[in-house]
Amino acid sequence: MRNATFLILLVAIFAFSSCKSNLDETKISSTPDEKSMDQANGFTEALVSLKYVEQGCNVVLVMTIDNIETLYRPLSLEDDYKVDGLKVKVNYTLSRAPQGDCLIANPVVINKIEKF
Repeated sequence: MRNATFLILLVAIFAFSSCKSNLDETKISSTPDEKSMDQANGFTEALVSLKYVEQGCNVVLVMTIDNIETLYRPLSLEDDYKVDGLKVKVNYTLSRAPQGDCLIANPVVINKIEKF
């Protein structure tokens, strides 16, 4: 009896672990996928925004990837690029720095940036 119960339990665990959900998976990402990067030079298009100051973010880069708007907070950005609505191409690295007061954007280190 014990062996039969154990066998049934083992089969049930295996059956449930191999099932896949049929629900539509909503793609929410804090990092861009490879398709969003310009393969030739590693740049991603972004829009500079100053409208999130009340949320603790002085400047954010808004990137739209697969119709999903993602916000990034550059840790250091020259004043020439701190213009609301400015279109830029940016090469960046995600940072492990604390988010500070800006909880709606992921911190990034800007490697290179160009006006677009």
